[in-house]
Amino acid sequence: MPIYYHYNPSNDLVNEDRQLLEILDSQQFDGVFLSDVFASKEDKRVRLAIDRANQLKLKTGILIDCFQGKDQYHSEYFTRPMNFKGAIYLPTTDYYPICPNNPVAIRHLLEKIESVNKHYQPDYIYLNHFQFPFNWEEENLDIQDQTPQYCYCPFCITEFSSVIGEIVTSSAQIEEVMPEWLEWRTDAISKLLGTVKRVIPKKTALIVGLPPLAVIDLPFATGLLPYSIVEEGCFISPMLYHKKVSNKIMWIEDILDQYKIDLNQRKIMPYFQIQNRQERAFLENLENRFGGLIVADSLP
Repeated sequence: MPIYYHYNPSNDLVNEDRQLLEILDSQQFDGVFLSDVFASKEDKRVRLAIDRANQLKLKTGILIDCFQGKDQYHSEYFTRPMNFKGAIYLPTTDYYPICPNNPVAIRHLLEKIESVNKHYQPDYIYLNHFQFPFNWEEENLDIQDQTPQYCYCPFCITEFSSVIGEIVTSSAQIEEVMPEWLEWRTDAISKLLGTVKRVIPKKTALIVGLPPLAVIDLPFATGLLPYSIVEEGCFISPMLYHKKVSNKIMWIEDILDQYKIDLNQRKIMPYFQIQNRQERAFLENLENRFGGLIVADSLP
């Protein structure tokens, strides 16, 4: 089973190549994944890492931050996500959620992907935060909430109204049609994934990152259906950050077992942050069970 190293390129170009080579060579990784990059010009740090990986005949991947980011919040054409009462989302952390139905957000995402394809031609593109607004790294989601913290912006309201054939104008209406709203969200995300796939070269595999939730909770929390993602020919990557689940190794193994019940194991590429020997041993026990593992750069 291949193991990939998630690497954050630094600004120190003098030592960058040596450091990356030492990491890839000493740990015997099969490839390197690089953090989100988006620029009209090629990033020298990323180019260096890609070239080094290619020389070593290793696979390469780029992580793209999809629907969260501070930059779009300053655009005069940007509409912020809203709660079901019509109040805009006011970020309190470094997480700036963006509605995946927002045309500006969709165009921005496709531009990112086109830029990555143009400059780097990676073997994998990893979609991070490819979901309706939900800051899983900072907030606990109450899956019993009758009015979940989804996005109810004008783009969502308009599209949903057209689907059900009824103009939605109040929070009371939203509560009444919540089951239909949940179904519409999953359809919207599925269609968007199809759009993304069409702009990615056939040689590039697509990976969709998933929050560390049970399979049954993912549609409610994110609008993502892991089964349909796999059916689209993509990989799924449950991001099982150990710092988030506080070293609950057995919980993580249980979550992975849930994924294996109905999904092709070779289409699952779990993502880990390994912080100690216990977690490293846990990784070794997963050998040959999945399509690959991605290890974050907190590896000691």
